[in-house]
Amino acid sequence: MKRICEPLTKAYPLDNTTVPVAAQLYSRQAYFASVSWTDANLGRVLDAFDATSISKGAVLAFWGDHGWHLGDNDLWEKMTNYEHATKIPMMIGCSGGSCVGRSAALVEAIDIMPTILEEAGITVPTCPANADASRATGFCTEGRSLSTLLRHPDADAAFNVSYSQFPRPEHPATKVDLSCRDNPKTQKGCAEGFCLDGCPNKMGYTMRTDTYRYTLWVGFNKCSNSTCPKALADWTAVYGEELYNHSDAPVPQSYDMETDNIASLPSSRATVADLKARLIAFNTRGQHP
Repeated sequence: MKRICEPLTKAYPLDNTTVPVAAQLYSRQAYFASVSWTDANLGRVLDAFDATSISKGAVLAFWGDHGWHLGDNDLWEKMTNYEHATKIPMMIGCSGGSCVGRSAALVEAIDIMPTILEEAGITVPTCPANADASRATGFCTEGRSLSTLLRHPDADAAFNVSYSQFPRPEHPATKVDLSCRDNPKTQKGCAEGFCLDGCPNKMGYTMRTDTYRYTLWVGFNKCSNSTCPKALADWTAVYGEELYNHSDAPVPQSYDMETDNIASLPSSRATVADLKARLIAFNTRGQHP
Protein backbone atom coordinates (compact mmCIF):
# COMPACT_ATOMS: atom_id res chain seq x y z
CA MET A 1 0.00 0.00 0.00
CA LYS A 2 2.99 2.28 0.28
CA ARG A 3 2.86 3.41 -3.32
CA ILE A 4 -0.80 4.42 -3.27
CA CYS A 5 -0.04 7.90 -1.97
CA GLU A 6 3.39 8.32 -3.53
CA PRO A 7 3.63 10.94 -6.29
CA LEU A 8 4.25 9.87 -9.86
CA THR A 9 7.89 10.44 -10.77
CA LYS A 10 9.93 10.31 -13.96
CA ALA A 11 10.80 6.72 -13.22
CA TYR A 12 7.39 5.62 -11.94
CA PRO A 13 5.26 4.49 -13.69
CA LEU A 14 7.58 4.95 -16.68
CA ASP A 15 9.65 2.03 -15.40
CA ASN A 16 7.10 -0.46 -16.81
CA THR A 17 5.48 -1.14 -13.47
CA THR A 18 1.70 -1.29 -13.15
CA VAL A 19 -0.09 1.40 -11.19
CA PRO A 20 -2.22 -0.39 -8.56
CA VAL A 21 -5.99 0.00 -8.94
CA ALA A 22 -6.21 1.83 -5.61
CA ALA A 23 -3.51 4.25 -6.74
CA GLN A 24 -5.36 4.85 -10.02
CA LEU A 25 -8.55 5.76 -8.16
CA TYR A 26 -6.64 7.95 -5.73
CA SER A 27 -4.85 9.80 -8.55
CA ARG A 28 -8.06 10.41 -10.49
CA GLN A 29 -9.83 11.63 -7.37
CA ALA A 30 -7.01 14.07 -6.65
CA TYR A 31 -6.95 15.27 -10.26
CA PHE A 32 -10.70 15.91 -10.41
CA ALA A 33 -10.59 17.66 -7.05
CA SER A 34 -7.83 19.99 -8.25
CA VAL A 35 -9.79 20.80 -11.42
CA SER A 36 -12.90 21.59 -9.41
CA TRP A 37 -10.94 23.79 -7.00
CA THR A 38 -9.27 25.62 -9.88
CA ASP A 39 -12.64 26.19 -11.54
CA ALA A 40 -14.06 27.68 -8.34
CA ASN A 41 -11.09 30.02 -7.93
CA LEU A 42 -11.25 31.17 -11.54
CA GLY A 43 -14.84 32.17 -10.90
CA ARG A 44 -13.74 34.25 -7.91
CA VAL A 45 -11.03 35.95 -9.99
CA LEU A 46 -13.44 36.73 -12.84
CA ASP A 47 -16.06 38.09 -10.45
CA ALA A 48 -13.45 40.40 -8.94
CA PHE A 49 -12.27 41.48 -12.38
CA ASP A 50 -15.82 42.22 -13.54
CA ALA A 51 -16.15 44.61 -10.63
CA THR A 52 -13.23 46.76 -11.88
CA SER A 53 -13.41 49.70 -14.25
CA ILE A 54 -11.09 48.05 -16.79
CA SER A 55 -13.25 44.98 -17.36
CA LYS A 56 -15.42 46.62 -20.02
CA GLY A 57 -13.87 46.08 -23.41
CA ALA A 58 -11.21 43.72 -22.07
CA VAL A 59 -10.47 40.44 -23.81
CA LEU A 60 -9.82 37.43 -21.60
CA ALA A 61 -8.36 34.09 -22.66
CA PHE A 62 -8.05 30.85 -20.73
CA TRP A 63 -6.29 27.76 -21.97
CA GLY A 64 -4.12 24.83 -20.94
CA ASP A 65 -0.99 23.75 -22.77
CA HIS A 66 -1.85 20.04 -22.74
CA GLY A 67 -4.35 17.44 -21.63
CA TRP A 68 -3.66 14.69 -19.12
CA HIS A 69 -3.75 10.90 -19.22
CA LEU A 70 -5.40 9.23 -16.25
CA GLY A 71 -4.86 5.63 -17.22
CA ASP A 72 -6.35 5.82 -20.70
CA ASN A 73 -4.19 4.17 -23.36
CA ASP A 74 -2.43 2.55 -20.38
CA LEU A 75 -0.71 5.88 -19.79
CA TRP A 76 -0.33 8.55 -17.15
CA GLU A 77 0.70 12.18 -17.44
CA LYS A 78 0.86 14.16 -20.68
CA MET A 79 3.70 13.24 -23.00
CA THR A 80 1.92 11.63 -25.97
CA ASN A 81 0.24 12.38 -29.28
CA TYR A 82 -3.09 10.90 -28.21
CA GLU A 83 -6.37 12.78 -27.87
CA HIS A 84 -6.28 13.15 -24.11
CA ALA A 85 -2.86 14.82 -24.20
CA THR A 86 -3.39 17.06 -27.24
CA LYS A 87 -6.92 18.27 -26.51
CA ILE A 88 -6.82 21.36 -24.32
CA PRO A 89 -9.35 23.68 -22.69
CA MET A 90 -9.59 26.97 -24.56
CA MET A 91 -11.93 29.88 -23.90
CA ILE A 92 -11.54 33.34 -25.41
CA GLY A 93 -13.71 36.36 -24.80
CA CYS A 94 -14.57 39.01 -27.39
CA SER A 95 -14.44 42.77 -27.23
CA GLY A 96 -17.70 44.03 -25.82
CA GLY A 97 -18.82 40.52 -24.90
CA SER A 98 -19.90 39.73 -28.46
CA CYS A 99 -18.91 36.03 -28.42
CA VAL A 100 -21.96 33.87 -28.99
CA GLY A 101 -21.13 30.31 -27.94
CA ARG A 102 -19.10 27.14 -28.38
CA SER A 103 -17.64 25.75 -31.59
CA ALA A 104 -16.56 22.28 -32.68
CA ALA A 105 -13.84 23.76 -34.89
CA LEU A 106 -10.37 22.22 -34.73
CA VAL A 107 -8.07 25.03 -33.63
CA GLU A 108 -4.59 25.25 -32.11
CA ALA A 109 -2.83 27.04 -29.29
CA ILE A 110 -0.88 29.12 -31.83
CA ASP A 111 -4.24 30.69 -32.81
CA ILE A 112 -4.58 32.38 -29.43
CA MET A 113 -2.07 35.17 -29.96
CA PRO A 114 -3.37 36.41 -33.33
CA THR A 115 -6.93 36.21 -31.97
CA ILE A 116 -6.20 38.40 -28.97
CA LEU A 117 -4.25 40.88 -31.07
CA GLU A 118 -7.02 41.17 -33.63
CA GLU A 119 -9.50 41.80 -30.84
CA ALA A 120 -7.15 44.59 -29.72
CA GLY A 121 -6.97 46.01 -33.25
CA ILE A 122 -3.36 44.94 -33.84
CA THR A 123 -2.32 43.27 -37.08
CA VAL A 124 0.28 40.52 -36.86
CA PRO A 125 2.27 39.58 -39.97
CA THR A 126 2.03 36.02 -41.24
CA CYS A 127 5.28 34.08 -41.25
CA PRO A 128 6.97 33.71 -44.67
CA ALA A 129 6.46 30.40 -46.44
CA ASN A 130 10.21 29.93 -46.84
CA ALA A 131 11.72 28.34 -43.72
CA ASP A 132 14.96 30.36 -43.81
CA ALA A 133 13.08 33.61 -44.26
CA SER A 134 10.76 32.67 -41.42
CA ARG A 135 13.66 32.06 -39.03
CA ALA A 136 15.05 35.47 -39.91
CA THR A 137 11.72 37.19 -39.18
CA GLY A 138 11.57 38.81 -35.77
CA PHE A 139 7.81 38.72 -35.23
CA CYS A 140 5.23 36.71 -37.13
CA THR A 141 2.65 34.00 -36.56
CA GLU A 142 1.65 30.72 -38.17
CA GLY A 143 -1.61 30.83 -36.22
CA ARG A 144 -4.94 32.11 -37.47
CA SER A 145 -7.22 34.57 -35.76
CA LEU A 146 -10.40 33.04 -34.37
CA SER A 147 -12.25 36.33 -34.07
CA THR A 148 -14.80 35.52 -36.77
CA LEU A 149 -15.27 32.01 -35.43
CA LEU A 150 -15.96 33.32 -31.92
CA ARG A 151 -18.91 35.29 -33.25
CA HIS A 152 -20.04 32.69 -35.78
CA PRO A 153 -19.30 29.25 -34.26
CA ASP A 154 -20.79 27.39 -37.22
CA ALA A 155 -18.35 29.03 -39.63
CA ASP A 156 -15.81 26.31 -38.95
CA ALA A 157 -15.20 24.94 -42.45
CA ALA A 158 -11.71 26.47 -42.57
CA PHE A 159 -10.79 25.00 -39.18
CA ASN A 160 -10.97 21.31 -40.08
CA VAL A 161 -7.58 20.04 -38.92
CA SER A 162 -5.09 20.63 -36.11
CA TYR A 163 -1.46 19.55 -35.83
CA SER A 164 0.96 18.80 -33.02
CA GLN A 165 4.01 16.69 -32.29
CA PHE A 166 5.87 14.95 -29.51
CA PRO A 167 9.12 12.91 -29.56
CA ARG A 168 10.12 9.55 -28.20
CA PRO A 169 13.44 9.39 -26.37
CA GLU A 170 16.18 6.91 -27.00
CA HIS A 171 15.84 4.03 -24.60
CA PRO A 172 18.67 1.74 -23.60
CA ALA A 173 17.88 -1.95 -23.95
CA THR A 174 16.91 -2.52 -20.34
CA LYS A 175 15.87 0.78 -18.78
CA VAL A 176 14.36 4.17 -19.47
CA ASP A 177 16.97 6.83 -20.17
CA LEU A 178 15.86 9.92 -18.25
CA SER A 179 19.14 11.83 -18.20
CA CYS A 180 18.23 13.76 -21.33
CA ARG A 181 15.29 15.38 -19.54
CA ASP A 182 17.47 16.46 -16.63
CA ASN A 183 20.47 17.65 -18.64
CA PRO A 184 19.41 19.18 -21.96
CA LYS A 185 22.33 20.47 -24.00
CA THR A 186 22.13 23.46 -26.30
CA GLN A 187 24.04 23.09 -29.56
CA LYS A 188 25.10 26.51 -30.89
CA GLY A 189 25.01 25.33 -34.50
CA CYS A 190 21.46 24.06 -34.34
CA ALA A 191 19.16 26.07 -36.58
CA GLU A 192 16.25 25.35 -34.26
CA GLY A 193 18.03 26.98 -31.31
CA PHE A 194 17.51 24.16 -28.82
CA CYS A 195 18.53 20.57 -29.38
CA LEU A 196 18.73 17.59 -27.08
CA ASP A 197 21.87 15.51 -27.14
CA GLY A 198 21.11 11.90 -26.37
CA CYS A 199 17.34 12.25 -26.11
CA PRO A 200 14.82 12.19 -28.97
CA ASN A 201 15.78 10.35 -32.10
CA LYS A 202 12.21 9.77 -33.27
CA MET A 203 9.52 12.39 -33.65
CA GLY A 204 5.79 11.73 -33.75
CA TYR A 205 3.91 14.18 -35.96
CA THR A 206 0.15 13.98 -35.51
CA MET A 207 -2.93 15.54 -37.09
CA ARG A 208 -6.54 15.52 -36.00
CA THR A 209 -9.42 15.87 -38.44
CA ASP A 210 -13.11 15.58 -37.65
CA THR A 211 -12.89 11.93 -38.71
CA TYR A 212 -9.42 10.66 -37.88
CA ARG A 213 -6.25 11.04 -35.87
CA TYR A 214 -3.17 10.16 -37.89
CA THR A 215 0.34 10.00 -36.41
CA LEU A 216 3.58 9.46 -38.32
CA TRP A 217 6.79 8.47 -36.50
CA VAL A 218 9.97 9.45 -38.34
CA GLY A 219 13.68 9.78 -37.68
CA PHE A 220 14.77 12.98 -36.00
CA ASN A 221 18.20 14.62 -36.03
CA LYS A 222 19.40 15.14 -32.48
CA CYS A 223 21.95 17.77 -33.44
CA SER A 224 24.69 16.02 -31.51
CA ASN A 225 27.40 17.87 -33.41
CA SER A 226 28.15 21.50 -34.14
CA THR A 227 25.96 21.73 -37.23
CA CYS A 228 22.36 20.82 -37.92
CA PRO A 229 20.49 20.35 -41.19
CA LYS A 230 17.74 22.72 -42.20
CA ALA A 231 15.22 19.93 -41.69
CA LEU A 232 15.59 18.01 -38.45
CA ALA A 233 12.99 15.41 -39.41
CA ASP A 234 13.93 12.60 -41.79
CA TRP A 235 10.66 11.92 -43.58
CA THR A 236 12.15 8.94 -45.39
CA ALA A 237 12.88 7.08 -42.13
CA VAL A 238 9.40 5.97 -41.11
CA TYR A 239 9.25 3.95 -37.88
CA GLY A 240 5.50 3.63 -37.52
CA GLU A 241 2.06 4.98 -38.33
CA GLU A 242 -1.13 5.25 -36.31
CA LEU A 243 -4.66 5.84 -37.54
CA TYR A 244 -7.70 6.09 -35.29
CA ASN A 245 -11.25 6.43 -36.57
CA HIS A 246 -13.24 9.08 -34.71
CA SER A 247 -16.32 8.81 -36.90
CA ASP A 248 -17.00 5.22 -35.83
CA ALA A 249 -16.11 6.09 -32.22
CA PRO A 250 -16.78 9.78 -31.51
CA VAL A 251 -14.67 11.25 -28.73
CA PRO A 252 -16.37 10.26 -25.48
CA GLN A 253 -15.90 11.69 -22.04
CA SER A 254 -14.19 8.50 -20.95
CA TYR A 255 -10.83 6.76 -21.00
CA ASP A 256 -11.72 4.45 -23.89
CA MET A 257 -10.54 6.05 -27.12
CA GLU A 258 -7.81 5.67 -29.74
CA THR A 259 -7.15 2.06 -28.79
CA ASP A 260 -7.64 0.45 -32.22
CA ASN A 261 -4.86 1.37 -34.64
CA ILE A 262 -6.23 0.74 -38.15
CA ALA A 263 -3.29 2.19 -40.11
CA SER A 264 -2.15 -1.20 -41.43
CA LEU A 265 -5.56 -2.32 -42.71
CA PRO A 266 -5.92 -2.55 -46.51
CA SER A 267 -9.13 -0.53 -46.22
CA SER A 268 -7.14 2.34 -44.66
CA ARG A 269 -4.51 2.55 -47.39
CA ALA A 270 -6.02 5.50 -49.27
CA THR A 271 -6.79 7.41 -46.08
CA VAL A 272 -3.28 6.91 -44.72
CA ALA A 273 -1.72 8.06 -48.01
CA ASP A 274 -3.86 11.20 -48.08
CA LEU A 275 -3.28 12.16 -44.45
CA LYS A 276 0.44 11.39 -44.64
CA ALA A 277 0.87 13.68 -47.65
CA ARG A 278 -1.06 16.48 -45.94
CA LEU A 279 0.88 16.10 -42.70
CA ILE A 280 4.28 16.21 -44.39
CA ALA A 281 3.28 19.15 -46.57
CA PHE A 282 2.14 21.10 -43.50
CA ASN A 283 5.29 20.42 -41.50
CA THR A 284 7.66 21.19 -44.39
CA ARG A 285 5.71 24.13 -45.80
CA GLY A 286 5.25 22.08 -48.94
CA GLN A 287 9.00 21.98 -49.59
CA HIS A 288 9.40 18.22 -49.09
CA PRO A 289 9.55 16.32 -52.40
